[in-house]
Amino acid sequence: MTADSAAARAVVVSGVPEGLLDCGTMADKLVIHFQRARSGGGDVAAIQYPTSFRGVAFVMFEEQKDAARVLQVQQVLQDEALPKGYPLTVFQFTQDVFCYAFAEVDFSLFSDHERLIEDLQATHRCVRISSLQPHGRALLEGPFKALKEVREALLRAGGYESPLGSREVQLSPERSGKPSVMDPPGQRECSVWVDTNVFRYIQHFRQEDFDLCLRKYDVAPAIEVQGEVTKVTLSTKGQPCVGAQAELELLIAGLQPRLRTQIIQHTSDDRRQREELLRICKESNHIHDTVLIIPSEAHIEIVGPSSSCFLFCQMVEGKLKAASADGSDTALGAAASSSSYNTGRLREPYSLRSGPMDPIRSPEYH
Repeated sequence: MTADSAAARAVVVSGVPEGLLDCGTMADKLVIHFQRARSGGGDVAAIQYPTSFRGVAFVMFEEQKDAARVLQVQQVLQDEALPKGYPLTVFQFTQDVFCYAFAEVDFSLFSDHERLIEDLQATHRCVRISSLQPHGRALLEGPFKALKEVREALLRAGGYESPLGSREVQLSPERSGKPSVMDPPGQRECSVWVDTNVFRYIQHFRQEDFDLCLRKYDVAPAIEVQGEVTKVTLSTKGQPCVGAQAELELLIAGLQPRLRTQIIQHTSDDRRQREELLRICKESNHIHDTVLIIPSEAHIEIVGPSSSCFLFCQMVEGKLKAASADGSDTALGAAASSSSYNTGRLREPYSLRSGPMDPIRSPEYH
């Protein structure tokens, strides 16, 4: 089976209620829901829940026609174990979903905001819009590319034209007074969105270039990490910040195509074994010093050029197998032979994934 055929049978589900059931039970409820006739679905081949995105699940059907059909039905998750029905946003799986983002929008700026929200939801099916709060603000979530398209629609609704090719996605800027949909010409504040791992790589390896850009244009940065993407807001009291924005985007564009992220999964809950795995990674980092190590509770992310990431992981794997061979640590040896480690999660930050669709597998996702 090809990656393309797997993608055609997969959908992304957002709006999954959190904290009500344990993750295993919720995954079962989702499978039952999408196998019911009223959902328009069919036999589910695989499900991944939870994912790295809050309230989001990946579902793969046995048949492509079932995946296509559920997109045409208004999905509401209902079960006797749940206190009420929960609307779900379901859209076709694409590689864009791996750059999932959130944005807050002030809909009080628009006279007929309820009609506007209806139009946005009908046109941009993969963007989930939360219920409108009393103060007129709502949370939008979905693939980063889709949020950019929503931004363009909001600009048009507000009577603004967006500069062609602009990367700024400032849906609801925070500042004194009533916020605007878009900064006026000659703006003293602008934003650049970047994959979080790319920005971490810049901070670690290219901090001098980043600081030079700030000094050159006399701008102050405000950094806001929003999951897999980071917002860098540049503000200045002097000349417009468009020059600093363009130079920062050039720095990002120069690194982005060359960087990849590889994940080494933890295979044990034992803290000592996790610390030993991290020690091996840091030891290998002395040899392959162009990669960045980002440890977390669930895994260790390796960010760097493709060849460096590959060689780094080969070295770590060799050290893990050596530990297994001499019997020094059986859990570390298990990590060396685990499919999660060998396959990992290779992705191209902040862009469409170019390789096989490795996160979607049967009988489970990895």
